[in-house]
Amino acid sequence: MQSCVVILLILTVAQFTKLQATQAPIEPVQEVSTCKVCCQGAAAVPGVPGVPGGAGPQGPHGLSGTKGEPGIPGTKGETGDDGAIGKPGPRGLKGDTGTGTQGVTGQKGNPGPDGPRGVTGNQGPRGLKGRALPGLDGVPGLRGLKGDVGVSGEKGRQGQAGQSRRPIQFTVRRTSAFSSSLDTTRLPFSEFVTASPDTTILDLNTGTFTAPRTGFYVFMFSALKSDDVEYVRLHLNKNGEEVVSVHTVSPGNYDQLSGSAVVELESGDTVFLTMFGSVQSGKTYKYTVFSGFII
Repeated sequence: MQSCVVILLILTVAQFTKLQATQAPIEPVQEVSTCKVCCQGAAAVPGVPGVPGGAGPQGPHGLSGTKGEPGIPGTKGETGDDGAIGKPGPRGLKGDTGTGTQGVTGQKGNPGPDGPRGVTGNQGPRGLKGRALPGLDGVPGLRGLKGDVGVSGEKGRQGQAGQSRRPIQFTVRRTSAFSSSLDTTRLPFSEFVTASPDTTILDLNTGTFTAPRTGFYVFMFSALKSDDVEYVRLHLNKNGEEVVSVHTVSPGNYDQLSGSAVVELESGDTVFLTMFGSVQSGKTYKYTVFSGFII
């Protein structure tokens, strides 16, 4: 601001100097006796404006202006981050007793830990007197003296005849082939290999064994299937009822099949084999056999 004033002052002085150079010189005026009180001379040329003074001291504060109109509400700012969790407030007063209905019974909780051992109780009253148990047997006394011979008793009745304890066993075999188209056909045999007490215990023509006495018997049998049949079935029978059965399936091939069983028999019970199909056996090689013995 001060620079502008200085420049303006320089331009004013220069203009004034140029104006004086173009005017005629002013002749000196003779001093005229005038009244210094009521008379003034001609107006002088205005002087060059002075340089503006420096800034004055700050004036006192003005009066407060009137309150302005409320501003337009600003837009809602973004939600700030959650603040730190404050300290728990003081415990509130106990509320009034509620009047709601009873809730559903919760599930049974797990058993709590064992409590501390209780104080030992006082000793109970003495029980009733017990009954003593019998004592141990004493040591046998010495053998007494031999007594007199008594009177003879009556003769007893004759007992029943006992069964023979002789071994019962047999083995029979076929010496030729045999065929059957029914499972109920009995398998006959050609000869005995062994028989005890004698050969009457088995009928070769029907292959039927008859038990001489009651007991448990073991029976074993074996046969060779012919290659001209598809399969063969063998059945061990007790009194006409099947006990065990075996079979084989091998078309166009020979196949050996066998079986065994322990059977309880009463005296007079019968045991025999039945078969379906065709089996092989010969005089040289005896592939079809039947054995049994009492235990």
